[in-house]
Amino acid sequence: MRGLRPLPSAVFRCVPRASKHFVALHVQLIALWSLLSQVASLRLHSRRVWQVRAVIRIVSILFALISASHFGFADEAKLSGPNEKSLMVEALHRAALALPQDKRARAERVIADFEQGFEPFESDYGWSKAEPILIQGGVEALIETARQTRGPLRYARTDALLSAGIRLRDSDPDGSSRINATLLDLSTQAEAFEQAIYAHAAAELATIRCDQATLKAATAKLGNTAGLRYAFWLGRFEGNVSDLITRVWEEANSEDTSHIRQAIDGYRLIEQYGYCPIATASVAD
Repeated sequence: MRGLRPLPSAVFRCVPRASKHFVALHVQLIALWSLLSQVASLRLHSRRVWQVRAVIRIVSILFALISASHFGFADEAKLSGPNEKSLMVEALHRAALALPQDKRARAERVIADFEQGFEPFESDYGWSKAEPILIQGGVEALIETARQTRGPLRYARTDALLSAGIRLRDSDPDGSSRINATLLDLSTQAEAFEQAIYAHAAAELATIRCDQATLKAATAKLGNTAGLRYAFWLGRFEGNVSDLITRVWEEANSEDTSHIRQAIDGYRLIEQYGYCPIATASVAD
């Protein structure tokens, strides 16, 4: 006997501001239907079981609609609260409820790591490649070496430039700016399969440097400016991401965990570096 099917996607679309609590309720209803299936195996009349199944499905949809009207305003109000990180965690947990059980378990582990906070790596591969070159010849030597397709950085160009750009953003902001421009330039000159890698690194460095114009130029090359990760990065310049936190659970899907991972990756820079005081001038012109 077939199990209870998920709620139709139209229910999610018709209540865009609904609380995701009804998703958890639906999961519980699925478990109840599984129990009824076992009862059916004990020679219970099949017509009666399918009648109960129909009732459960109707109740599930009704609870979705009731949840929309009851929790919609409350959720919107909560997102304007001061504890942004906890709101982000709650939104991620709600988004995970839309996933199948096996994928939900993986997502919850990722969310748990995010909730514990960012821990820097003990070693930095990119910096280990960039530092000796910077010591010997400075930023210009690093940029020149990175442009050599068969030079010592041929397997670490992106890592070296990004790590150096991040570390120099305070002590040598002009050098960090030139490194960012180099990453953006390489996103056009590199082989096709590498262009997105350089563009992504240029976008990340621009976000950390609070260079909004270069961030927009890099994401335009990626062709994914509507992505949630880059939306959060742009949010660093606006000083508020409450609308994006809402999108985390509004746009939840049952396909895979990439939606949750992109949201975490996007918010990670805000958690590490805070919001930008002002948008700086472009280095891409």
